[in-house]
Amino acid sequence: MIDHRQGNDLAVLWSIFKDGEPFDLRGRSLKLYLKNLHERKEVVDFSVTGNEIHWTFYGKDQDTLGKHSLIL
Repeated sequence: MIDHRQGNDLAVLWSIFKDGEPFDLRGRSLKLYLKNLHERKEVVDFSVTGNEIHWTFYGKDQDTLGKHSLIL
């Protein structure tokens, strides 16, 4: 089988703000989910720096077309 999404990795950087100010996420117990129309999957390999969440959505994991959203 050919992986048609190979090489289409998406680097995700999500900055979190509260009342217009950066919201420090360090030291908090966080869970990140990737949601689409059909399912919700927990993302386990993300990192946090200050108010930023870093994550890579690898092409090999992109098995569903359509809109996706993140839930923190």
